[in-house]
Order: sequence, then structure tokens, then C-alpha cells
Amino acid sequence: KIRGPSKLNHNCCWSVTYVTQSICALIGSSVDIHGYYTFPDQQPTPQPAWYARLHLQVKELSHADDRVEVFSHRANVNTLRLKHLTESDSAEYLLRFKAPYMIQTDSSAGVSLSVTGLKVNVDSPAVPGSEGQTVTLSCSSTCTLPYNPTYIWYKNGQRVSHCTSVSCSVSAVRDAVSYSCATEGNENLLSPPVSLMVSSGERVEGDSVTLTCSSEANPPVLIYSWFKQRAAADTLLPTGQNYSISNISSQHSGLYYCTAHNQLGQHNSTTTLLDVLYPPRNTRALMVSSGERVEGDSVTLTCSSEANPPVLTYSWFKQRAAADTLLPTGQNYSISSISSQHSGLYYCTAHNQLGQHNSTTTLLDVLCRCSLLCVILLCYEYNKLNDILSVFILIPVLLLRPSQSPVCY
Repeated sequence: KIRGPSKLNHNCCWSVTYVTQSICALIGSSVDIHGYYTFPDQQPTPQPAWYARLHLQVKELSHADDRVEVFSHRANVNTLRLKHLTESDSAEYLLRFKAPYMIQTDSSAGVSLSVTGLKVNVDSPAVPGSEGQTVTLSCSSTCTLPYNPTYIWYKNGQRVSHCTSVSCSVSAVRDAVSYSCATEGNENLLSPPVSLMVSSGERVEGDSVTLTCSSEANPPVLIYSWFKQRAAADTLLPTGQNYSISNISSQHSGLYYCTAHNQLGQHNSTTTLLDVLYPPRNTRALMVSSGERVEGDSVTLTCSSEANPPVLTYSWFKQRAAADTLLPTGQNYSISSISSQHSGLYYCTAHNQLGQHNSTTTLLDVLCRCSLLCVILLCYEYNKLNDILSVFILIPVLLLRPSQSPVCY
């Protein structure tokens, strides 16, 4: 517990007690920080306020920030709730008071909040390995999570029933498989996926690869030729027993074969697949419908991306000045009965086993309908108040006219 005294009128004091000295929380989650305070019998009662201290700078938290909530359910207890946490929220939080007679001090300690993400580590053995080999995975974070959480493991997005602890043992298979972890109660806050795969024709973009050709012949092979199979006509590549590609890209994916020649003839090999894996790219966030959007309408945003292996998870965010708001995951994000509060810039993030990529932002501009006062002003503006009948004719038409602002001036 932490106590901090401060003088009131030079002959009385107050104290603040926190439940804990430090808190560890996951990125994207919410956290409550409780402050218990006592005062002497003074009027008026000082008003509590929460502050964040980082690198010796102290800043009062704003009630205008929709990620910040301050409330009190009991006397002399005040709670700070921080939502949609980001790493930048890691700081020390203090409960102070505002009153004309109070002399504030900076000496009292607060609650240290550390915001962390989860990460899957491959403990042993190193991969890629051989098929059937046992691999131990562990779910780690930069600080110790409270309450000894139950861990949840996912394989290609599906829950692994036999793994509930911080580590999980799995078998390597020939197909590319991704694993991610979360904690019970925060299933939507997954770690970035980690891909496990054994040696095969799969290579990651930027790697180097060498294809080799062998053949039995008498007299020995004189020339080896390489080809890349294409629909129209196969492409002839440089000759030689080995064909090397440095810094491979997705354009090198495809079927390759070689031909062995000697004085008596030639023979083609079977094809071998070179599958080049790469993280998401060309990620786009688009609105399904076009045209103006008016309060009360529905809207759907959709995310698309190129990736190999395919995208596992799409995440949505609304851009804000302080910190972007994490929205529900999924390729599509729908809002029913939109209002002016939904206006803003949105973007999506595509994740696969090799990384992630953010789309550019797309603007959702929600138009508002005019009020009756706005209708009358518009009628006046259009010089159509010639008689009372024209007002009744124009009112239903102008009420359906969208305005860029909910209030007309």
C-alpha cells in the first residue's frame, strides 16, 4: 500500500491508499486503478483528479478522452478506468485533489502501469526441423500478468484443447502451421502468429535458393538445362547442374524442371514447386457501398490484402489524436444506424504468420439531417417564403436534405 500526506490549512492532513504498487495489463485490454482516500472534516470536500507521471512530467487526464473513465461507487473511493490500452499508456498514475485550501505535493507515489503484448517463443528445437519433431512453444510478455492467467493456444486460428499453460508442445508437420496465444478472458487479444514448417519447397521472400539437377547417363551428361513452367510457353533459364536465385520474391514462385543432355539424347525431370512466402502487402480498406451516408444508415468496411500464406486475422482501428481505437476483428466491419460520432478515419491491419501490414485510412463522413429551424432558415435563404403554403410544400423536401453539420447556421 502507498500513502501520501499533504497539508490542509497547515493543521490537518489527507491520505491516499492504492490497492497495489504496480499493474501489468495486455495491449488492447482495460484496467481499473482504485484510490482510497481520507480527509479531515473540511468543507467543501476536495475534488479528486487523476494524473499520469512519465519521465518526471505530470499530466492531468482529460475526461474528454473516451478511453478514460473516472467514477466512484463508494464514499472515499475513486476509480480510474483506462480502456483500449496501448504501450504508450505505460506510466505512473496518481490520485490528487483540487481544493482552494489544499497545498499539493509531488512526493506521493502512485500506481505503476506496464502495458505489454504477448509473444510466442520457440524454445526448442530450432525450426525448420524434420517432420514429426516435437517443438516447445512458450507464451511470454515483458511483465508478469496478474492472477496466474490460464493460457489459450490456437493453431491456424482454431483452439488447441490440450494446451492451457504458458507452454505448449506440438509436432512439426510438412504444411505451414501458425500458432498464437492469448489469456482466458482476453481471447480477442491474440499474440502475433508464429509459423512452424519443416524443410520443403517453401521459402520466405528475400531468401536465397538453389535447385540442383542429377541424372544417370553413359556417356555422362554434357549439359543441364533449366525451365520454369508457364501456361503459354516454358521459360528457358541459364544452363548448369545448379540453378541459384538470390533474394527471391513472389514472382519466382512456380514449377521448375531440368533437362539432362548427352550425345545419345535428353531426359526431363519431374517438376518441383518453389513456393515463396511473404507477409501481407497492398492492404486496402474500402467501403462496400458508395455515395453519401446519412445518420441512421448502415455501412460496411471491408479489408483486402495479398499474402502467402493467406491472411489469418484482420484488425480494424479508428484513428484518434491520442491513441487509435481497436475495433472488432474480421475482414468486414459493419456499423448499423450510424451517427455523427462514427465520422472519422478508419484503417485495417492484415496479419499472417510472417508479419502484418496496415492499409491507408478511409474517411467515413456521416451527414446529418436538417432540423425544423434549419428548414425555415433554408426557406428564407432561397427566398421562397412568399406565402404560408410554400413553407408546407418545402418542409418535407428539406427535411430529407442532408447537411454537413447537425446544426444549421
